[in-house]
Amino acid sequence: MLPKDSPFWTATENDGDWETRMKKGEVYHHFADSSNILITDYPNIGASEIRAWCKVKLIGAWETFRASENYNRLSYNSAFPWQADSVDGVVSMNYLVKNQQKEWEPLRLYDFKKFEDGVYYRDALLETNPGIQLQLADMPIANGILRVDKVSSPVATEIRLGHYALPRLGKEIITTRRKVKGKDVVIVDNGVYQLAMVNWMGWEKMYDVSTELVHPESRYSRVINTAANVDADTQHTFITLMLWKRSGERWSDEELLPLKKRKCIILQ
Repeated sequence: MLPKDSPFWTATENDGDWETRMKKGEVYHHFADSSNILITDYPNIGASEIRAWCKVKLIGAWETFRASENYNRLSYNSAFPWQADSVDGVVSMNYLVKNQQKEWEPLRLYDFKKFEDGVYYRDALLETNPGIQLQLADMPIANGILRVDKVSSPVATEIRLGHYALPRLGKEIITTRRKVKGKDVVIVDNGVYQLAMVNWMGWEKMYDVSTELVHPESRYSRVINTAANVDADTQHTFITLMLWKRSGERWSDEELLPLKKRKCIILQ
């Protein structure tokens, strides 16, 4: 239907806004206020990320896939395909809570609250025990995500939080542990990307886990998890940095601990 000299056929391909508008060191948001979905572009690695709110029960549901990893992640990133939850107690880009059946249950029931000043706010509760509640705040930054989350529970339990996972692509994944200004840092590097996790506040331990047959890009993969015990009737605050870079790039202390440049996030 278009003539041979139409720009549709003749225009030179380019990367559009990635080349002409977006600058490294910045993040760019596209918020759909009708669906409350947030899309974030990260020029530093050329990746896009999507955040939404899943609220589909698994128990008694016939559309069980809508309560699964297809929808229940805290976010989805074009550079880091999601890893399945089929390894007991290991999670990628979500929270796990030890429920009353002594099983590790991921979050799947979210309520969107607001997107304000570059922060995406959601509340979540555990399906098998709605008294276990989380207030979640995501702040995308140039090299990743700053999370400030509050957890309250009527019972004592354990929780875990996972970063994105990295596949093993032809070489072993290297894990590095650092201490930066008193904060624990774990970094994994697969030769293409590095993922770093920083325990700023609240977590009792942070560790990497090697996994098999759960990642779409490789038989073997690795993910960083954090863990903590939650006391009954006590609110706990967790501040976590989930960061990334291309392999071979150096991490400065300022990149691993950028909080001094950020405004305080207050969960409402």
